[in-house]
Amino acid sequence: MATLVQRTPKTDVLFKRLADGDDAVAVFNRSEAPVKVELHPAEFGFAVQSGCVLDTRDLWNGKEQSSASALQAEVASHDTVIWRIHPSAQCGKPSRTRTITLTANAGARLNALTEDPGKIDGYVRCLASPGPVEACGGAAAERWTVTARRALLRPVTRCLAVANGKPAMQACRPQSAQHWHYTLTGNLISNTDHQCLSAGPQRRHQRLEMQPCGHNLPNEIWSLPN
Repeated sequence: MATLVQRTPKTDVLFKRLADGDDAVAVFNRSEAPVKVELHPAEFGFAVQSGCVLDTRDLWNGKEQSSASALQAEVASHDTVIWRIHPSAQCGKPSRTRTITLTANAGARLNALTEDPGKIDGYVRCLASPGPVEACGGAAAERWTVTARRALLRPVTRCLAVANGKPAMQACRPQSAQHWHYTLTGNLISNTDHQCLSAGPQRRHQRLEMQPCGHNLPNEIWSLPN
């Protein structure tokens, strides 16, 4: 399945690795007006190097572009743009750099869908650095990298850790306090105290907490990058 790279009040950006080494990118516009998008290779986890460019093909109209430094399009209201991209060798293998989301509590979901059935704001919220859970805005602070070993989470050079029993951002180091285990049920469990990363009561900015892991508790179920 594709994984969510970015969510804003108007758009979702999704990314998927393909079997032949190419990748697919889709942008869905949920709003009532056209939206202009510009997406750079680094946003998909590719190396930030001047030589990293993309050969692209728009899968709807067949338009191709070679050595593009960014994906650019105007997406019509309630429409989707899909590209097949071939990254240059300088791009390297993309890291798992995506958005981490939390489904809002039942009351917030009901209110959001009752007020506007097409509205996703308030239904899904994003984990942001240095730690709050908030309405998704597409900011750089909402992009996290999950490493191959033990789901160590980091935006740029700081990692999510457990310090004195509480979630905290620290300079990245190879220590267990910054290592997490991600379960099939969506729990993020600290390798330090074996408790679950949890979101506090829903406000504009929800604080993070460490709590004993419960069974399918909505404030402990996270969506991580594939």
